[in-house]
This record gives sequence, structure tokens and C-alpha cells, in this order.
Amino acid sequence: MSLNFAVVWANQHELLRGAGLTLLLTVEAMALGVAIGLVSCAAQLHAGRWARRAVQAWIEFTRNTPLIVQLFVIYFGLPEFGFRPSANLAALIGLGLYLGAFATEIFRAGIGSVGRGQIEAGRALGLTSFQIFRFVVAVPAVKSVLPALGAQFTLIMLATSVVSTISADELASIANGLQTTTFRPFEIYLAASLIYLATALTLRGLLTATVGAYVGRWRE
Repeated sequence: MSLNFAVVWANQHELLRGAGLTLLLTVEAMALGVAIGLVSCAAQLHAGRWARRAVQAWIEFTRNTPLIVQLFVIYFGLPEFGFRPSANLAALIGLGLYLGAFATEIFRAGIGSVGRGQIEAGRALGLTSFQIFRFVVAVPAVKSVLPALGAQFTLIMLATSVVSTISADELASIANGLQTTTFRPFEIYLAASLIYLATALTLRGLLTATVGAYVGRWRE
């Protein structure tokens, strides 16, 4: 069997369009997941007992069931209750909730890593509540959660390939379509894999540089 990568070059625009859709879905899912994680973390730390139990039950369900099953529940199950999301919206909701569950625990661990004595020391120095949050809690917490959160962002980007099972638009879905029309699955999927690899490495580098810059500014 001979390889023919000319088919990849001929369909480069479609593959790059898929990469753009994957990146857009990743950014949207990251924003939604972080927002959900922050709200859920606040609920776990400050809400009542039943609210904390509800949040914890959702986290356990999300972290211990396959993402593809969760997507099926959203895309195929919710229409039975009158809510019919499009494939792309179902993909965003599923990925956002999935990331949110992990982000909740990451944020809680980051805040918990700041010792109570450090906060009391900040109060003893006469710092305001905002100053304590900014200098005593936020900076150490961000530095603590950065590696784990950055890893989750990368995993979410790679997990976007799963949403092709519900026909959402992204790189894996476009690659599936191309291989059925070109009959060159090895070349097409190899090209898609290399695009995922390049995107993951770029995303990881950008996240590390961006958050590092913000941490440096908070120290000023």
C-alpha cells in the first residue's frame, strides 16, 4: 500500500477549518467550565449543607461517568423534557459541565492550600479584605492551581474529538467526513492527529505564559 499525502494538501482548508472550530469550542468550553467551577467552588465553601451535597453529587457523577454518555444524555435525553439543543450547543454544555466539575475541585484545593495563619497574619498587618484576597489568597492559589487547570484545558481540547459522535462541528468530525470521501483514512487521521498535537502544545504554552504574566502583575 502506498501513501498519498497529496489528499491532505488538497483538503488542507477543510482541516484548518476544523482546527479553528475545535479551538473555538475549546475556548468557549474553558470559559463556561471556569465560570461553573468558580460558582460551584463558592457553593461548596459557603452554601448550606444541602447545596454542598448537591454540588458534590454532581461532581461525583461527572467525574465518574464517561463524557460520551454525558453528551448522549444532553443531546438525546433532554429533548424528552422539551429542551432540544443543537449538536454544537450540546457539545458546549457537555464539555463545560465536564470541565466545571474538575475545575471546582481544583479551585477548592487551591484556596485550601492557603493557610489560615497567612490570612490572620494579613489581618494583623492591617490589610483590607481585598488586599488579603489579592496578595495572600489569589496569588498563591493561582500558582497552585495553574498546573492542574492548564492540564485540564489541554484535555478538554483533546476531548472535543468526542463530540463528533453527536455530529458537532469540529476537527474530528470533518476528518471523518473527509476519509469517507477520499478513502485515505491513514493520511487524513494522521494529519488531524498532528493538528491536535500542535494545537495542544501551543495552547499549553500560551496558558502558562499568560497566567504567569498575571501572577507577576499581582505581585506589583
